[in-house]
Amino acid sequence: MQKIVTVVMALIIMFSIGCDDRYSTGNTEFVDDASPRVLIIGFDGGTWDLFYPAIQKGKMPRLQTLIEQGAHGPLETILPTLTPVVWTTIATGRMPDDHGITAVVEKDPETGQMRPLSSYSSKVKPMWRIVSGEGLDVSIVRWPVTWPVETVNGEMVSDYAFQRQRDRRTWPAELAVQVDMLQETFTLKDIENLTGIDRFRYEQLEPEWQWKLMVLLREYQLDVQFKNIARHLFHQQQRSLSAVYFYSLDALGHNFFRFLTSPDNSELPDFSHLLMEWCRLYDDFLGKLLDSISSETYVIICSDHGMEDAEEPQKFLILAEDTPLDQRDPAKAPEIPPGPSFDTDPFSVNLVYTAPTGQHSDKPDGVFVIAGPEVVEGKKISNVHVTEILPTILYLLGLPVADDFAAGPRLDFFNVDYTSERPIQRISSYESDHYMISESVSDTFNEEDDLLLNRLQALGYIQ
Repeated sequence: MQKIVTVVMALIIMFSIGCDDRYSTGNTEFVDDASPRVLIIGFDGGTWDLFYPAIQKGKMPRLQTLIEQGAHGPLETILPTLTPVVWTTIATGRMPDDHGITAVVEKDPETGQMRPLSSYSSKVKPMWRIVSGEGLDVSIVRWPVTWPVETVNGEMVSDYAFQRQRDRRTWPAELAVQVDMLQETFTLKDIENLTGIDRFRYEQLEPEWQWKLMVLLREYQLDVQFKNIARHLFHQQQRSLSAVYFYSLDALGHNFFRFLTSPDNSELPDFSHLLMEWCRLYDDFLGKLLDSISSETYVIICSDHGMEDAEEPQKFLILAEDTPLDQRDPAKAPEIPPGPSFDTDPFSVNLVYTAPTGQHSDKPDGVFVIAGPEVVEGKKISNVHVTEILPTILYLLGLPVADDFAAGPRLDFFNVDYTSERPIQRISSYESDHYMISESVSDTFNEEDDLLLNRLQALGYIQ
């Protein structure tokens, strides 16, 4: 395949596309001034249960360096532990009852059909609107529930950016051309080193494991593409606030987590290899991003939740995660058809639900790492909450913390001299301009929604 040629051509086009100076990414030099900068990296489903063993095996040297240079610890999450719910809480500093996103899908008020969430689903300002509104610039890549994109001071690449039929998938609109040039297609052949699965071994697997690998391959493809666009944007011009989100680690946990805690040697092959190699992949993502930013940047790595064994997988219904396990209806697992061929494009087939081996129903802790100029080196911290992340980011950027946030900033992992010289600024609310989006989205959805709903079904989020 011609992935290298594709990337080279994409970069050539990026440099040749003209756009308004306000959004130009032509500056390849880091601006060395006193303005603070923050990069937040979201690893969906990240758990220390996986990262610590991977660090010990030498699979995550860049993460290990960040831990040694900064502070780290568990991150307390909220219920329900659903991707759009928790990541919107992180982005807004508000609990679900305030920001309005409480599930993975919503009902179309006109048709009554279930549809994917959109940026119109949130009732309050997220971090990119707050920071832009305060005169700073942002670069946001793939944060959940960001389509249609909003007008920001900088760039925004929505979580649906690689779906070419959608309007308003990037800001500015010209950025969509650059995104399209970075679109690639992978097959299982391209990730043999990660999975440990070649064609012969794949054909010997039961259909359940073939479908699980295909689910993971689709998420891998998206992660790589969004990593490439984020790396380009961050390197070309680093904004005050940069953010990027990756998902495939969560899909890995749902499908292969039991091989971390209780490897089953009767399986062909032992998927514990895949778990460690995926950590190496994520550390490579991390390294590429860190090499694209100033060394004086504050870096935050966080996850929405951890992962745990799915002891009763047939009762695994993420849509009802706030309901005790013994009160849920068993998930109706359909008969598993034969898996797709080894060379299949993962976006060319409808994925199939298979019983998960990992889950996050009981609100397992996620991960939190912060490093930067004024962070105490090697500090182990505890009791960090997902609602404290946005207030801490605003504090680092010199912006006020709103009284209607669910929590304030965490200052205990910064040097005392730093915090004593920078008292917390307060504002009653960032919602004073009555930020609400009332536009109907019924006409903006299209046939690609079926692809999104199929993904949620294959992962067990909806039936």
